[in-house]
Amino acid sequence: MEREKYELTTHLRQALSLEYDIYAAEELIKMNERQRQTPKPLPSKPVARTAVSPTHTYTMPSLPNKAREVAPVSGDVIMDEVMSNYIWIPIVLAVIAGILGEVFLREAIGGAVVPFIICSIGAMLLGVPVTFGVVEDNHKTARQRMQNVEQAKIDREYQLRLEQYHDNVERSKLAYLQHEREVEEQNKRIQENYSVVWHETHRHNDGVEEANAMLDRILTPIKAELAKMRATLKRVYKLGYIHPKYHNMVAYAMFLEYFDTGRCSQLIGAHGVYNLFEHELTMSRIIDRLDCIIRNLEQIQKNQYYLYCEINQANQNIKHLTSCVNEGLHYIANNQGNLTYEVLQSNQATANMSRQFDDYISHLETTNKEVLKYLEDAKKVDQKLLEATK
Repeated sequence: MEREKYELTTHLRQALSLEYDIYAAEELIKMNERQRQTPKPLPSKPVARTAVSPTHTYTMPSLPNKAREVAPVSGDVIMDEVMSNYIWIPIVLAVIAGILGEVFLREAIGGAVVPFIICSIGAMLLGVPVTFGVVEDNHKTARQRMQNVEQAKIDREYQLRLEQYHDNVERSKLAYLQHEREVEEQNKRIQENYSVVWHETHRHNDGVEEANAMLDRILTPIKAELAKMRATLKRVYKLGYIHPKYHNMVAYAMFLEYFDTGRCSQLIGAHGVYNLFEHELTMSRIIDRLDCIIRNLEQIQKNQYYLYCEINQANQNIKHLTSCVNEGLHYIANNQGNLTYEVLQSNQATANMSRQFDDYISHLETTNKEVLKYLEDAKKVDQKLLEATK
C-alpha cells in the first residue's frame, strides 16, 4: 500500500510540475503577445495646391465699352424748336409788311384790306424759309457745340472707367500674386510637415519592428519548450495511474493534497481520492474550472491550498518576467530601430530581459528533462514487473 501511494504521489508531482509550468508558459505568452505592436500606416503624400483652383479663380476685370458717339439732333427736333421758339418772327414780319403795304399801296391797289393781306402773305412766304434757314444754321452750330460738350462728357466718363479698369487689373494681378505666394508657402509647410510625419512614422515603425522581433526571439523558444512539455505530459498521462477523467491540473493538485495531508491513502473506494474529490466538487467546496480559479484565486486558499500556492507563485513569476519584457521593449521601441546587437546587450533593461528569459527557458528545459527521466524510470520499472510476472 505504501509503495503504491509513493508511486502515485511521485506520478502526481511529476505531472503537476509540467502542469504548473505549462500554465505559466501559456499565460506568459498570452500576456506578452498583447504587447505586440502594429506599425502605423505611412501618411499619404499631399497633393500640391495651385493658385487657380475651384475655390479661388483668377478673373480679369472686364474692359469697359468704348465711348459711344452722341446721336445728332433730328430735323423733327429742329422743327419742334422752330415752331416753339421762332414762329413769331414770320408772323411779326407779315404784320409789319401788311401795315407797310396798306400805307404805301392803299391808293395803288385800292382799299385797306387787300394791300394788307397781299403784303402779309408775301412777307409770310418770304419770312418762313428765311427764318427756317437762319434758325437751322444757328442750330447747326448750337447742335454741334452741344454734341461736342456731350461727347466730351461721355469721353471723360469712359476715360475714368478705363482708368478704373487698369487699376482693377493691377489690383487683381497683385492679389493673384499674393495668393500665389500664400499657396506656395502653404504647400511648402504641408510638404515639410509631411516629411516630418513620414520620418517620425518610419522611425516609429522601425522601433516597432525591432521590438516585435525581440518579442519573437523571446517567445519562440518558450513556445518550443511548451510544445515539448505538452507532449511529455501526454506521455505521463498515458502511464495510466489516474483515470483519464481526471487528467487536469486541478484534479491532480487535489489528489496530491489529499495524499500529503493524510485525508486519503488510496485512489478508489469509499475513502479514496476519487470519491472525496467528487464529493467536495458536488458540495461546491472546491472549484474544478481553471478559469474560475484564476479569477477567484483568493477564494480557493483554504480548500485548495496546493493549487492556490502554485498558481499564485506562477502568477508572480509571470508578472516579474512581463515587467522585464515591458522595460526592454519600451527601451527598444523608443530608440526607433537605431539599436545594434551590441547596444542591446550593453543596455541594462534588455540585458536583464534576456538573462531572465534565458533562466526561465533553462528552468522549462530542466523540468521537462526531469519528467522525461521519470518516464524512463517508470518504463524500466514496468519492464521489471512484466518480467517478474512471466
